[in-house]
Amino acid sequence: MEFSIQYLCDAAAHALSQQSAYENDKKKLRIKKVSLVNNSVISCEFYPHAKESAGIKNEVAFIMGFFASFFRDDFRFDYIQNFAARAFAVEQTQEVELIYAMSAPDVADFIAEGKAIQWITNSIFQDNTADYRLLTAKRYISQLENALRELIDKVFSEIKGEYWWDSFTSNINNFPRNISKLRKKDKGNTSPRVLLDQTYLSNLRDIIIQNWQYFDKVFQTEKSIIEKILTDLNGVRCDEAHNRKITHEKSKQLENIRVVSRNLRWYFAKRRI
Repeated sequence: MEFSIQYLCDAAAHALSQQSAYENDKKKLRIKKVSLVNNSVISCEFYPHAKESAGIKNEVAFIMGFFASFFRDDFRFDYIQNFAARAFAVEQTQEVELIYAMSAPDVADFIAEGKAIQWITNSIFQDNTADYRLLTAKRYISQLENALRELIDKVFSEIKGEYWWDSFTSNINNFPRNISKLRKKDKGNTSPRVLLDQTYLSNLRDIIIQNWQYFDKVFQTEKSIIEKILTDLNGVRCDEAHNRKITHEKSKQLENIRVVSRNLRWYFAKRRI
């Protein structure tokens, strides 16, 4: 007897909805639908019980393992090139995709073989969970702050020499207390690069903006644009520093780091020539 792909997808959706990815079998998988997408991908859309990235990926792994077993032998048609799982959550009456995962059938087979690492490393993931956005924000902001510190020190050292701090920061307010403590302890002889390590993104922004004549050629754009970008990113920085939720809107602001990073890469690459 031949079965249509739609029949098989409906059967897979029903079977999955009767199973659990957890020891507590009361947490049945909440399947939205299973369908054939683009005539090549068996896709499962579902609402995960977990909120964090790792927990959702556990449910994804269960679904992928099921697909590998269900669409096998006579049912592993040549046109099925990939299995996909899409986890959704409802936020403010709108569905938001949390995780998208795609695995080739032979990669999904790794799950049944107990080779979880091989499955993960050979699959494609797009993660938009709250905890992943927070970790991403922390990493990107940290990289940006360190790059700006390096830039500021390089630019001012070339103009004023190693001890440039007093020449370019006298009009900057709200420095962290650690800076004044270090300067008092070393009687003003602390290296500016060491002092910069104590600054926040807002301080780095103020140093650059108030000394814009030395940085305009680096960023090659209007001062107001860089000031707004760094101000917006400072808002993200405040949230990630206090482990607050990084909203989708603020997550998009992280894309502006690319604008700044592109200019910084150009500057440092030019110095190496």
